[in-house]
Amino acid sequence: MEGTNSYRGRFAESGWRVMERAVKESRRRQQNYVSLEHLVHALGAAEADLFDAFLLDLGVDAREPRALVKKRLASGLQHRGAGVRVAPEVNSYLKAARRRALSFKRDGIESGDLLVALAQDKRGFLVELLRSFGADADVVAWAAHRRVVEAEAARAGKSAVVYVRGAHSPTDYAEGDTVRIKSGPFASFTGKVAEVLKESATIKVIVQIFGRTTPIDINFSDAEKITFAR
Repeated sequence: MEGTNSYRGRFAESGWRVMERAVKESRRRQQNYVSLEHLVHALGAAEADLFDAFLLDLGVDAREPRALVKKRLASGLQHRGAGVRVAPEVNSYLKAARRRALSFKRDGIESGDLLVALAQDKRGFLVELLRSFGADADVVAWAAHRRVVEAEAARAGKSAVVYVRGAHSPTDYAEGDTVRIKSGPFASFTGKVAEVLKESATIKVIVQIFGRTTPIDINFSDAEKITFAR
């Protein structure tokens, strides 16, 4: 592993808490090899509130994946050379988390960036782990995104709003229209237009998520109007 100072520079405070915890756990077990199990274990420990809320949305008892991850950690790989080695797959997720951070004009990786990066990979370790406990793979990314956006908005003192890139004419939509969301974390959801926001080129759509009425903001081009023939 690189020197602590240079590696630390890639992370914001919350992201570094997770990474540091993963490294410490690896050292504690005398493995000196940071695997995805270490990363997920550290995320669940260092960001317990966020992680548990995410699992709750998926209908997964947080104790079960934690227990399985700990079991897998017990038989994890070891690095016998100098220092601590980070698994290539962990580095791949760190790069994905970094891209998310940069897309929000942040220099450092936050814990939410790590969770979203792990959850977006439908064939990755976290999604497969949660599928084994009955989670829907198509919902995992959405649940992570929702919880992270809410947490980020709460820290900033703002309402949790999701914006998707694109542009379209505001005259195409009106309050009460039924629309289907075409892309982004809410793709395939159907809802009613509650408000047309011309200034931000978005529409506010009311959708039902896990039985709850939820308003989300999306760009005009990421929705299509549904009309009903008589």
